[in-house]
Amino acid sequence: MAQGFDPEFHGLFEAPIDGVKILEGPAIDQPGWRGRIVKGIYDMLGGNLESLGLSPSQLKTLKDFDREEIFRKPVWSLFKGIGVSTWKSLVIKSVEKAKIDTVVTTDVHRLIRLSGTLNGHTGLLAMRVPEEGIDEFDPFTQAVAFQGRMKVSVKESPEFRIGEGYFGPYRNENVELPSAAAMLLLCKHRAEPIA
Repeated sequence: MAQGFDPEFHGLFEAPIDGVKILEGPAIDQPGWRGRIVKGIYDMLGGNLESLGLSPSQLKTLKDFDREEIFRKPVWSLFKGIGVSTWKSLVIKSVEKAKIDTVVTTDVHRLIRLSGTLNGHTGLLAMRVPEEGIDEFDPFTQAVAFQGRMKVSVKESPEFRIGEGYFGPYRNENVELPSAAAMLLLCKHRAEPIA
């Protein structure tokens, strides 16, 4: 699993600062795989650490750490005795546990879309993203296609982000939302339009 995945491509690396090696890593609020990696590590820290194959001292270090710190700042260098190779191993394990839409991931026809068209599952624009900008690309702000507001009857929805706002959670509610948020719920069959 995680074949070809290199944590360094997602921001996990050692950098010498004033003669000391500091472990740099992604932050939980970053889009894409960087944020997913940190969320996966957060989940691991709250789970069964004994199953990860760590040394007793590493287990103690991780168990003593308040995992809520992950939400406050990147924590990669705060763990004494846990180096870059251990973190890389944990990152790969978290990626292996991630939910991946294998139908889309393995079907190249689903990856190639005409730029400027709408994705029927999200209501977001298909966009051309240069390779050097892929880590910074945030489809939930940069691919928003609809402006204005719309009333919808939401069956059920967790909290979600689109554009610059957070919406939900909702359950059997009539709400007026920015059109992009309403379209996402409609495309996901979580809402119906209100005339």
